[in-house]
Amino acid sequence: MNSQQLYKLVGEDNIFHFDGLCFCAHGYEYCNTCGTDLRPMNQMHVFRDQEMDGEGWDRELEQRRPLSVVGRVTDSGRRGEDGERVFHCAAHGRTPCRECFNWRKLMRGQVKPAKNDHGKVSDREQLSGLLAAMGAPVATDTTLDDGALEHKLRLALNYSQDMAKFSDRMPINPVQLPVWKRSSIFDSVRRSSIAEVLKVAEARRKTGNAGSAYPLYDNAFMDLRQTIMTLASNFERGRPVALLQDESQRSGIALRMLDVYVLDDRTPLISLIYEPSDANQQLMGSKTMQFMQTQVMPLGTAGGGNITCTQQEQALVRRLLYLNSTKLASAFEANLAPDQRAFKRSFLLPVGPLDQAQIGKLASNTGCVVCGNMQTKACSACRCERYCGSACQKAHWKEHKMTCRSLQGGTWTNFAFMPSPTITSDKVIASLLHLAASPTEQQADHVDRLNSLQPPTDVHGDRAFLLRIQYVRPDTDKGVLDQPQYAVCDQQRSLEGYLRSKGHNSPWSALVKQIPALAINEKMYRWARRTGDWELSICMDRDPGGEKLFW
Repeated sequence: MNSQQLYKLVGEDNIFHFDGLCFCAHGYEYCNTCGTDLRPMNQMHVFRDQEMDGEGWDRELEQRRPLSVVGRVTDSGRRGEDGERVFHCAAHGRTPCRECFNWRKLMRGQVKPAKNDHGKVSDREQLSGLLAAMGAPVATDTTLDDGALEHKLRLALNYSQDMAKFSDRMPINPVQLPVWKRSSIFDSVRRSSIAEVLKVAEARRKTGNAGSAYPLYDNAFMDLRQTIMTLASNFERGRPVALLQDESQRSGIALRMLDVYVLDDRTPLISLIYEPSDANQQLMGSKTMQFMQTQVMPLGTAGGGNITCTQQEQALVRRLLYLNSTKLASAFEANLAPDQRAFKRSFLLPVGPLDQAQIGKLASNTGCVVCGNMQTKACSACRCERYCGSACQKAHWKEHKMTCRSLQGGTWTNFAFMPSPTITSDKVIASLLHLAASPTEQQADHVDRLNSLQPPTDVHGDRAFLLRIQYVRPDTDKGVLDQPQYAVCDQQRSLEGYLRSKGHNSPWSALVKQIPALAINEKMYRWARRTGDWELSICMDRDPGGEKLFW
């Protein structure tokens, strides 16, 4: 449950009570928005067996960072004897939960917080939302734990920057690179896909407003990319500082761009220093206030300005900046001015959309079907389910048995598939493939890759996966195709295309029996395996009963 959801339930003027402690209506001990600091009251309750003026009192507790229950509690749907809502621990569904809310331990842990703010997203809903914004959604009923979701987000951010391309150059000291003196920084940080270009063109044609294709503040990932372009434009205009804030000014990230360097011919690297702040952190005397006083205010209003960023986007920016900071060489600090060394340092690279192969890789590891831990083995009989070990496989057998046995003895039929109903249809190919590139690369690089008909990356390996088969009638320049067209895709959309009969007519006949040619838009789901770059083996006579087939 995020802070806004909690605020709606608790109410503007109320204090949120949970397991003996008090929080503001947003779920924080300290909140600039609500103007509350409930730490002294909570400390007195938790450490009531100690004299606050006695020798045993830990005075550092008075300066600890505040606690928060955002993302860690859920509404039970019940009310207590006093009429107030009863909230549970989100992870275990109970109150009290000493596994998650050992208040003494949590408070003492905030006395000396970690030296580095890793920018990790602790709210599970926010994690899922950010992955969805990047094109890699996770199922609402996923058993993956928060650590596994965070790992996916980390991979997604690295994919979006094409970080693997530069891995052999990390850690890097930006000042050892040539200063960027090439084309416009703004143009060079832009990254897009053909699908996005087509959507923008369509929006411009229909509404006259290209921006309506991707409205601001609807998608945190699109907003992040827009913010990077804005920062690049500002730097070119002599405005190196910025304050990224949401409209209600609940949180923000203050940053100062130092310089722009050449990572390669098409990739500028923007070095910067920054400090984040949240509404549940004190501003007076904080590093953020120090940053504003030493790095922002001396430049005046001409040196920069505010950029509106939703809290979702800020969470993405914070995680991105921290991940990139780990790729900086330690020698970079020595090149900073004395008043800059106290702050966090990082860099920005161009950020673009994920391609289908990358999305497929993120979606392929859904974790052990029982516990959500990383998978290490598959069912040897059907290879349809993955587990972390023998114990979970044994526990799941009763549920998996019917599907497993139904596949045994099934008839597997070979089909070829192609990326479009007509092999020469560049229009359809372009809509199926999703390739990121800078504007200067798009015309040549995209067309070359599209024309080469590169097969989609095999993210399934030897594992059977669910395939959706749907009869469609794609249009062509010459009208409706007279031959039935069966569109196929897996759930992650790592594989999309159209089936082709391979060899004799018998496989095609088996397919037509399942979905008659007149059953337009009818779908069916079957188990399949990838047997080649453009080949599938489909178990035609086994219906995957019991599966949640809603995609």
